[in-house]
Amino acid sequence: MPDYFVHVRSGWRRYRDQRGRNLKDRASGEAYVIKMIQRIVQDHPPEGNEHELGVIVQDAANRGIYRAKLDFISEWADEPQEKVVIQ
Repeated sequence: MPDYFVHVRSGWRRYRDQRGRNLKDRASGEAYVIKMIQRIVQDHPPEGNEHELGVIVQDAANRGIYRAKLDFISEWADEPQEKVVIQ
């Protein structure tokens, strides 16, 4: 029986993990999610100027135990800025 279910939200689309998976520990679960996000972004680049990608891991009792979120925003400045600070 699977221990964890990894659900994805990409823009307005939702993908529920029906199969589930067995993850050894927290570190392997986090590594799995990060690789999943990398694959999604590589295979399906964001469309438009804003996009949100979220992943939620639930345990077998349906409790949310981990989440990761990636926000993509692309915009032009109305006026050029003298100093640019990346925050």
